[in-house]
Amino acid sequence: TSHHQRKHPRGSKRSTMGFPAVFGLVVNLAALSLYDYYAHFVKTSAEAIASGPGVDAVALADPALSWLPDWGFVVIRLVSALVVVATALSALMSKTSVWITTHHLSGSKFSPVRYDLKGPRRFATFTVQTWCLLGVYFILSSAVSAAHLLGVRDGFLASPYLSRCLWVMYEICLSYSILVTVIVTFALIPMAKKRAPKNLAVFMTIRPLLMHNANVLLMFTELLMNRLKVDPMHLPMILSWGLWYVVFAWWWHRRTGVFFYPFMDYSLPNWKILGLKMAVMSAMAAFFYGSYRLDQLVESHSHTVSVHGVVSGTKSHRWNSMFLETKLLRVDVPTLLCMAQKKETTNTR
Repeated sequence: TSHHQRKHPRGSKRSTMGFPAVFGLVVNLAALSLYDYYAHFVKTSAEAIASGPGVDAVALADPALSWLPDWGFVVIRLVSALVVVATALSALMSKTSVWITTHHLSGSKFSPVRYDLKGPRRFATFTVQTWCLLGVYFILSSAVSAAHLLGVRDGFLASPYLSRCLWVMYEICLSYSILVTVIVTFALIPMAKKRAPKNLAVFMTIRPLLMHNANVLLMFTELLMNRLKVDPMHLPMILSWGLWYVVFAWWWHRRTGVFFYPFMDYSLPNWKILGLKMAVMSAMAAFFYGSYRLDQLVESHSHTVSVHGVVSGTKSHRWNSMFLETKLLRVDVPTLLCMAQKKETTNTR
């Protein structure tokens, strides 16, 4: 038996009714992403990015938690990288066949395909590609952290360009990890139970469970420990990761006849494919906004805890510097000490 069985009805290969509309979306989003990159990175100096709501190698390498030593931050990132790489290599070398049957939405010009999702073919799914992006982020951020700890202040690992790329990569990984977990848990698994129960094997083994759940755990840990801010102005660049997969999914379908996700089907009528793509893009933007609000919540809580520590007289080794830093939020310590004195004076009265 061949690894996949293609069943295209006559004329289906030429049925691309929704393709022009989606292609227009892709081109416009790509142009907007390039402009966003130019406006926020190329046109902005490294010093402005480091001192404003941005990032440099120091911000990328230093942990936000005052009790966490720098080497501890390196170890945590290395462990995260090890988990991701080991899982990906296990999926790559696996010889176990996992047969799935694709399904399509009404109006599609394509027929269901039975496909063996084995070995390298698993890397064609959005989940696995996002998981691999997590691995790239944790490997590079670990290297930047270690280099900064060892006193490296120039070269590739100290480059502001690498730091900026990792900043955007962090935002992508955080947003899409949440999206993957939510979509798989509340959409794809219920859909598989209803339409193709045999496909549940794709979700219920150890590797898929890690990729669909540990991704959020790893990124939430990174969120709590690093000093990177989620910048809502980066939205076009964040959407570009989804844009990449749309183009890849089209190429993969032409090669294998397989769409892993029905809403990627470009043979649907214009109104349906355009509506689906807009809904998917809106979902991506919503999850990115959710990541931004989550980052704001963590930052606000950290700020509250830090201010309380100053007012109550708690000491920290990081207070020897001029600023108490928590996720790039700089709080003037002398001002806080004045607040503490005023509070004590009020309590005395």
